[in-house]
Amino acid sequence: MTGKYTKEFKQEALKLCEQPGMTVARAARDLGIPVGVLYRWRQELREDGEEAFRGKGQRATEPARMATMERQIKVLEMDRDILKKALGIFAEGRR
Repeated sequence: MTGKYTKEFKQEALKLCEQPGMTVARAARDLGIPVGVLYRWRQELREDGEEAFRGKGQRATEPARMATMERQIKVLEMDRDILKKALGIFAEGRR
């Protein structure tokens, strides 16, 4: 199997690794995927829990919130800079 794997496939592959007598290496061989991939998926599941395997371009809740806030900060900083320049222009006109 090549290409992208669904969240369900990843979850089932990890369940297979937990079966009695099953090793990660054997599961990887049986599924036709590199053993390192299964170890990476297992690590992602440990770190992210239910948020793991969200798909390309999708972010976990907290990182998505942070990205939105960072974009808003950039917009506010640009607005501030424009207002500073406008204030400078108007101040020069009064002299």
